[in-house]
Formats: sequence, C-alpha cells, structure tokens
Amino acid sequence: MEISDIAASLKSSSYAYVPRKDMLTLMTKNNIIDIQKFSKQFHQAWNQTTPQRSTENDAEIYPYKGTLVSYHTIPTPPPTSTVSQRITTNLQNHTELGKCTFEEVDNTTSTTGNAATTYGRLHRCWPVSIDTNPIQHALHNMISELLTQPNEIGIDVDEIENIPWECMQTAFRVTKSNQQHGEPGPEGIHQDACQLTIIILMNRTNVQLGSGGNRVWSLNQKNGKPTEEDIASRRLLQEIVLTEQFDALFVLDRKVKHEALPIELERRENEEDVAVRDVLTFEVRLPKILK
Repeated sequence: MEISDIAASLKSSSYAYVPRKDMLTLMTKNNIIDIQKFSKQFHQAWNQTTPQRSTENDAEIYPYKGTLVSYHTIPTPPPTSTVSQRITTNLQNHTELGKCTFEEVDNTTSTTGNAATTYGRLHRCWPVSIDTNPIQHALHNMISELLTQPNEIGIDVDEIENIPWECMQTAFRVTKSNQQHGEPGPEGIHQDACQLTIIILMNRTNVQLGSGGNRVWSLNQKNGKPTEEDIASRRLLQEIVLTEQFDALFVLDRKVKHEALPIELERRENEEDVAVRDVLTFEVRLPKILK
C-alpha cells in the first residue's frame, strides 16, 4: 500500500482502513526503524495517562479513560519536492513539534489547563521524551506526506503549499473492570471539528474479540448513541475492529461521523481482572488563516 492508496480511499469513501502491515511499510519505507524497540518505548507513554478533569470542581470526568494531549504543527513542503526533501524539511521543523500549547500549571504532575484551549477540561501532556522517538517522527512524516496535496484526499483547500497543519495528538487508555465501564466514547456518534481524524491501535489486553470497535457513519446519522434501527440502516457505512498494534482508521471528519465502541473483558477469572485498550489519535485541522 502507498500513501496514494489511502488518499484514493479517503477521496472516494471519506474513510480508509490501513492494517498493521501496511502501516509499518509506510512508516519505515524511507528509514530503517527498529519497530519493536521504539514502539515499546513509545507505548510506555500510555502509562502516564490520567483522566480528564473538570475545571469547575476538579473531578475526574471519565475515571476509566486516561488521556495525554499535546498540539503539534505538521508542516507540508511543496508537492513538487521529493520524499527525501519532505522528510528532511519535517525533521528540521521537528524542533517545534512536541511543544504543548497549554499553559503548565503544575510542573510536578505536568497537568495542564487552559479552558479556552481545552474546552474546559484539564489534560496531561505527552512526555517530552517522545519528541525524539523515531515512531513519532515516522507517524508525523506519514501524515505530512498524506497532506501534501489535500485536494487529492477530499479536503478542499485553495492554498495547498506549505500548510502548517495544526495537529492534536492524543493517547487514550480505556480500562474495563467490574467497577469501570470501559466506554471509550460516552458521546457516541460524533465529529471532531477537524479535517482529518486518524485512530491507531497501540494495545489490546484482555479485550474480548469483537469488542472495542470503531464505526463510520454518514452525515445523515444523528449524534449520540445509535439505536438498533440505526445500526441496521445504510447510515452505518463501516464497522471495523482494530486488533493489531498500528492498525489504523483514517476519517474525513467533515464528510462522515464516527463512533468508538465499548471494550469487554475476555477473561473474568478474578475480581481484579481488567481489560485495557490503548489508542493513539490525531485530529488534524487547517490553520486559522485558511479555515
């Protein structure tokens, strides 16, 4: 699979499923990366996720849903440049990546909060150590290459050269136990108010086969939790269960809606058994001057 295949699928269907083997090919085709070594290091960041908190009473909003959030700039060199030139440019600009735009309010916990930026919720930032991880660079470069010609993937933009895309990068850890819901998307069917949403599986532990999937819906579908009638309708465009690390779903957020489904325990041998699903998401937005 090539980046052009993802672009073609996005333009024709407004979503694209990319399995692990193809994601790894795209991530490593121009650089030799020890995937096992660096993905393990990258995935350790999920151990630092914490639930979002309310700015009103500092209560945990979803105790079973840990989060890390940072904002990045994804620069796109001109489409006429070579792949190697694009990668070089992106790596040169990577000093700006990894800088969280939130105001740090507690340097002992790295919890950050700015109601105007975070929509009234507090988040924990990604650790700075991730900025130098080759997996981070590979993913950002892949996104940059995909966005080099946004019109080719169904994003209508008049000015397509050197767009400094705004990218919200989030780690989610959803936990299911007898005491916790295991609900990754309490809002149900929704949109992220961005141009492109990317959902990448990082880990599934003790998660029942078939649970923890993702759905893609047409714009005709109402937001919120769907009914059985909704699920049986043509408004449901696709249901996919990401099962392997780096399985990914790409969605054009302005043209379709999406939904994350609850996880269920595979084993319930002990009261302490838990199911854990770790997901990496990117919400990519046009800079304000082009919106």
